[in-house]
Amino acid sequence: MADGATGGLIMASLLTVPGALNFFKGGGVVYSFKARNVLFDLPREAYEGMTSATEEYALLQARGIRDRMNPTWGIAESGSAGASKHPLGVHSGRCVAAVVGPDIERVAVIETQSDDRIANMERFTRTALDLLEATLGEAGCAIPFQKNHKKFAPLSNPSCGLRLGVSASPQTVRPSTETEQCNTCC
Repeated sequence: MADGATGGLIMASLLTVPGALNFFKGGGVVYSFKARNVLFDLPREAYEGMTSATEEYALLQARGIRDRMNPTWGIAESGSAGASKHPLGVHSGRCVAAVVGPDIERVAVIETQSDDRIANMERFTRTALDLLEATLGEAGCAIPFQKNHKKFAPLSNPSCGLRLGVSASPQTVRPSTETEQCNTCC
């Protein structure tokens, strides 16, 4: 998992689920070029002609984290939450999330047109988690969330035992009461 403008909220949402060790292999917050280089260990040429918060960049990061951490699924988010100038000139309120897995790659782009940093971080987190849910579902690896007053019931995967209960912020997670049994999903 590679968080960017969300500052770790996506990882935090996943890690609030009891038993996260069974499905979460690791990741980091990519908030500088140095962090990017350490986390992905890609040659500088891999980024040639790219800027952050683009579909190509998010996919490169999702592939990079998957290759580096060796899970089945790689997740990345890149964007500009706002209230300060982005070093590469990305306008506030733009986020691109990517999920890559076996024979599937998906991207979601969100433009909030807002400079509200906290609201953007929450929307970006929700976008990435929704993309993860949709991609797992498309791959036949998940049952959709049950929406209930902006909170989400656990996501179940009968084929591999993955159970997540995630939402836009960690304090609203409704974790599963069942034991998690997946070693390769995220």
